[in-house]
Amino acid sequence: MSSLEILVPGAKQKLTASGTSNLFNLLKDLKAKVDQACRTAEEFTKLYYESVDRKRHTVPFVVRNYDIQHDNRHISTSPPDKQLMSRYYLDTGVLVWNGNGTIGKEMIQKFFEELPSSEHVIGSLDSQPVLDSIVSSQLTCVIQVSGFVRFQDNVSKPFQQSFMITAEGDKWKIACDNFRLQESVEESKKHSSEV
Repeated sequence: MSSLEILVPGAKQKLTASGTSNLFNLLKDLKAKVDQACRTAEEFTKLYYESVDRKRHTVPFVVRNYDIQHDNRHISTSPPDKQLMSRYYLDTGVLVWNGNGTIGKEMIQKFFEELPSSEHVIGSLDSQPVLDSIVSSQLTCVIQVSGFVRFQDNVSKPFQQSFMITAEGDKWKIACDNFRLQESVEESKKHSSEV
């Protein structure tokens, strides 16, 4: 009987011909996790960028795992919510914004309060689940976003942003967030020589 060996980070499984159903189940489970990560990325980024661009200081809402809830009836009547952005982050969340690091959701909230108004246009979005063996079976996804952002009345600039989000109870929370404005190598050289 021949065997097929599958290597998974942190684990090694040998499958025999009779174990092909195990392989099928493993692949089926992986596909379900990838599909869930993609749905989560679409829902999460829609709410995240809507909050960053339009509701940063105005409306509270809850981001739920599997079931994103947003009560539009409260938009015009809710008092300003000064903690809106910090609700997205773990208590120990990390934000690196164009090379400037901030740790902890209170400091992240202060950082967002100081940013000028913005408008993001998403060009591409990708998401992958993180293997259970790497994150101790904690439901976790990595989301990669690129597009254009305009701050106040300035010219739109390309940006890249990556999130590592994890389930905390029934909510998605950002563990790590890395935002970077993109510029060409020539622009970068020009700015370096001006300094």
